[in-house]
Amino acid sequence: MEILGLRQSELHHAIRSNTLKAVLYTKARNMLLFRRIEKDQWIGVATCAYLGHILCHPSYITSLLDAPKILFERGSFRLLDENGISNWTIAYPFIRPLPHNPLVDWQPIDQSLAIGRSRSIAEQDENWPIGQVRPIGQINTPLFAFAATPLPSEFEPALKAINKWMENYQTTKKFEPLLGKAKNADILELDFISNSLFNFGDLRIPSSEIEQYKVLIAENEKAQKIDIAVTSVIHDTYNQRENQFHTLVNRILDRNPKIGAKDAWRIIEEDNDRDEKLFDTDHIILAIDEDGIEWRSRHGNEASFKWASFRPMLTKLKNRRKS
Repeated sequence: MEILGLRQSELHHAIRSNTLKAVLYTKARNMLLFRRIEKDQWIGVATCAYLGHILCHPSYITSLLDAPKILFERGSFRLLDENGISNWTIAYPFIRPLPHNPLVDWQPIDQSLAIGRSRSIAEQDENWPIGQVRPIGQINTPLFAFAATPLPSEFEPALKAINKWMENYQTTKKFEPLLGKAKNADILELDFISNSLFNFGDLRIPSSEIEQYKVLIAENEKAQKIDIAVTSVIHDTYNQRENQFHTLVNRILDRNPKIGAKDAWRIIEEDNDRDEKLFDTDHIILAIDEDGIEWRSRHGNEASFKWASFRPMLTKLKNRRKS
């Protein structure tokens, strides 16, 4: 936000619209790889340990901007760093037999097939994400075909365990043998929470993405300056008696004729923070806060404008443009 001069809401929008792509980084963590055949049905292919970057839905990223941590639970993502994979295992990892919700089948895939040997991607991406070797989310590896989620552990729900214990007691009427009973695999469930915590510090925006975003903003601002330069000449020529503050507001109305007072005020605030002004090209604004604006005309006369007067003034300018 500091590097790009973005507010939190603006960063939210940039990430959700994929204008600015972000990833998460995980320290060594056991993963389950699978293929999703329906919303709540998975076919498992392998487990592994993983350390590296992951690509997930933008909603997870923006959630971390609002809270210090999130739980993926049954959420899934893509593994981006092949060299971060170790301990690839194709054996079914759980005690309970299939189907084991959400796993409906287990179709193991060997590591050599999942990652491939034709390219040394690990060497190419050694400095990723600092370098610009691979765009985020580019589907250029076999591994990207598989979804991943933090490996869940099996547990026996307390209520089910008690009910099972009571049923056994009703049948046997014996207490002591039940204390040493073996777990019933049929009632085991998968815990998707214990291994799925991510913190705000795991959030990453690659420098290559930041540089691309800067280029995009510079191009947009350049286009805005061209439009503003043309429209400002038209306004200044058309009505030379109009005060310069009205001229500034009219430049904003040129870009968005239906803009509201709060948004127009915010744009003036943001424009005042820029080194190169997009709207206040005459540099008349001296100070602005939530209560009012102080400005100086081209003739050196200083004036102030209160927020309470801004809305009716904006309405007046809109009506004048209609007529």
